[in-house]
Amino acid sequence: MGGAARPADGQGGPAATGRGRLAGKVAIVTGAAHGIGRASVVLFAREGARVAAVDRDAEGLRRTVDEASGDGPVLPVVADLGRAEDPERAVAEAAARFGGVDVLFHNAGVMPEGNALTHAEADWDRAMDVNLKAIFRLARAAVPHMVVRGGGSIVTTASVMALRGHRDRLAYVASKHGVVGVTLALAADHAHQGIRANTICPGTIDTPMLHRVLDALPEAERPAARAGFAALHPLGTIGRPEDVAYAALYLASDEARFVTGAVLPVDGGYTSLIV
Repeated sequence: MGGAARPADGQGGPAATGRGRLAGKVAIVTGAAHGIGRASVVLFAREGARVAAVDRDAEGLRRTVDEASGDGPVLPVVADLGRAEDPERAVAEAAARFGGVDVLFHNAGVMPEGNALTHAEADWDRAMDVNLKAIFRLARAAVPHMVVRGGGSIVTTASVMALRGHRDRLAYVASKHGVVGVTLALAADHAHQGIRANTICPGTIDTPMLHRVLDALPEAERPAARAGFAALHPLGTIGRPEDVAYAALYLASDEARFVTGAVLPVDGGYTSLIV
């Protein structure tokens, strides 16, 4: 939606033209310096989008832009989404550079450890600001641009922990449950404006977040721990960032024109199990 005229029922959108599944669209991707975010920037650009890549890691953003070079214009936006003013600034920079906003993919996240007895309040606040409140701030800035374009797509990254509990991840679990709730509320609030909102719940994905968990273990224990993560998923493997990026691509594209308020596990079957 947005950025190109909507196809009539039963007709193909941009994907049918051979110009790319996001041809003519402007996309904002947060958490773009690594992992799922980087894979999504590269894929979105390859599929014809002009992309604003947002992250606080300037060097990581540089590598993302280098990887996407040749596929389409990518604007690096250095921003800390835990700060009140940065989400609005990121959207404003994208709109100023590319002339509007059609897709918002909020993928940035932090995962502090702790339970009710051990969590530092600063870590709790950081998780809520980056994982959850940033969606509100980004949407508040992006939705008016989408309305002007005739619609748009909001995609968020939640987690399988948004559908389950987990030990020693109190703030992360709470914030990711909130991501699902906020996304469903956005879907309800803005459907009449042609704006869709959907969330993805990844299982264990081979990203820097997983590497930090493994690196905290003694080196001799890491292979077994990685194998243990893989065994949690009926498909018997850990996901790749591209697995989530392709789901985001679908939800961002006009192929998902009748999909809003969806909660999509990309988890190798993890949530199909009773644990």
